[in-house]
Amino acid sequence: MSTSDCIPCPLSKAAHEAPSAPFWVAPGGTRTYAAADATVRGMAAGLRAQGVARGDRVVVQASRGWRLACFLLACWRLGVTACVLSTRQPEAALTAQARAAGAAQIVRAGTAPSTDLPTLPWSALTQEAPAERTAPTWTLDAPAVILFTSGSTAQPKPACLSLGNLVWSARGANTNLPLTPANRWLLSLPLYHVGGLGILMRCLLAGATVVQAARDLPVADAIGAHAITHVSLVPTQLQRLLRGAPADALPTLQAVLLGGGALPPTLIDEALDGGLPVHTTYGMTEMSSQVTTTPPAASRAQLRTAGPVLPYRKLRIAEDGEILVRGATLFQGYVTPQGLDLPLTADGWFATGDLGHLDAGGNLCVEGRKDNLIISGGENIQPEEVETALLRLSGVAEAVVVGVPDATYGERPVAFVKLNPGAAFTPDAWHDALAEHLAGFKRPDAYYPWPAGAAAGLKVQRAVLQEQAKELHSAA
Repeated sequence: MSTSDCIPCPLSKAAHEAPSAPFWVAPGGTRTYAAADATVRGMAAGLRAQGVARGDRVVVQASRGWRLACFLLACWRLGVTACVLSTRQPEAALTAQARAAGAAQIVRAGTAPSTDLPTLPWSALTQEAPAERTAPTWTLDAPAVILFTSGSTAQPKPACLSLGNLVWSARGANTNLPLTPANRWLLSLPLYHVGGLGILMRCLLAGATVVQAARDLPVADAIGAHAITHVSLVPTQLQRLLRGAPADALPTLQAVLLGGGALPPTLIDEALDGGLPVHTTYGMTEMSSQVTTTPPAASRAQLRTAGPVLPYRKLRIAEDGEILVRGATLFQGYVTPQGLDLPLTADGWFATGDLGHLDAGGNLCVEGRKDNLIISGGENIQPEEVETALLRLSGVAEAVVVGVPDATYGERPVAFVKLNPGAAFTPDAWHDALAEHLAGFKRPDAYYPWPAGAAAGLKVQRAVLQEQAKELHSAA
């Protein structure tokens, strides 16, 4: 099957084959596949009535819930591209990102007083519509969604993913971790993040259930309360899970997909010692979520890597150590005023900006970001290596290392450290302990407390911390 093929709409297909099967579980109740299909038909009719047509781009600002999932599916049924923005965006950022995405309208609750773009309230999309006379289909090369990249080191870019990108990503992921209609995946990541969209698509293709737990319910409690079988977590979420419940209190859990940042070996060891079924992964927005993932029953040594390449993706390492990727999951390009821009090497690979290598077993070992590199007195310091060493230390929950100007060496590393509850801030002890793992020139010159609000998103804004570090270092 090529990316230009059409496939039956997975939601419509599931609604026909198993209409009473649960598609979405949320605090407000359970919606079946048939109920979801009816809601999507109504939203599609509402969009058409508002003049939204195939090929249009529409911005949506909403939470991670049922209504947003149905809106996405309605857009895809119509051939409309949805640009999903975080509800945390202030008005000015909403307007800027809407224009950057080339959107004609905004769908959201309330009004958007700071923008002249037409705003559609959700109530305008609530309609009833009869069943389609012909079964709806998806055209796989149709643009489906515009997501803004994480922007952890630079300005976020609007990346356009096709339906085929999302479908092939889910197919490859489900090959490695097969799903059945009996499985229930916790929606632990928002739908404006490619990881959240991956959960939606994997469940949709398998006829499985997406579970949206109450917002303030801890992950461990959500897994127990909803008999969760699969969950996607970033390292901080895994730490909370480990603190929240022992693995034997989570008997339904079959897979913990772990990615989104540096993974300290001690965290992997703690998860394995606790009996959690962990799978490490490496992915990115531009590759529609996962690129590599460890298989079931992976060894402890393999789980210290990001695993082998999944089906429908390809990966190689450039001469300078940069990770290059391509395949059916590679996005269509960044949205620009001139159209979609897909920057590729001369031989057709996408340069990720990440550094890594493949071990003897074909498992990817990620070393860090190419543009994070600190050059100090002619020596290269990869911040992620220092962060991993810091995360080994007792009491350290998170760490980010950035470079600051230095008159003697050109640049020196400093660290921001977030503590576990009850832990003490002991920079001298940390500095001495790091000597066991790092050469002297790699150890930070200073350690700063974790700034308030630094972890507001799924990824720490490294560029913001670097500016704060420069101010703190120059004032010292």
